[in-house]
Amino acid sequence: MFDNIQRNVLGIATLIGFSQVAKSKDVANFMVCGKEIVAKHVEIFSSILREDDLPVPMTWDSEVTTSTVAPFSDKLMMFQTTALISIGMGYYEQAWQQVQDMT
Repeated sequence: MFDNIQRNVLGIATLIGFSQVAKSKDVANFMVCGKEIVAKHVEIFSSILREDDLPVPMTWDSEVTTSTVAPFSDKLMMFQTTALISIGMGYYEQAWQQVQDMT
């Protein structure tokens, strides 16, 4: 749970940065929508940890600058984002399997 939160808070920071530098409105909107979904996951996972008085990872949102100069193309940012989504889904599956093994 903790590791999935850490990965997701990195994803939020990445999506915030990508959304503010994307040239295409569609790409920017995709990043904003993704950030909202990931933020909801972080909120849910964090609440589970808090219920058991366990530490919750800090967010990295404050580390994102206000730059609007794109270091990458929209295509590369979309590729990176979809790759991170796929990897994240694999981590969720792995965590689910570990929970199933414990029960």
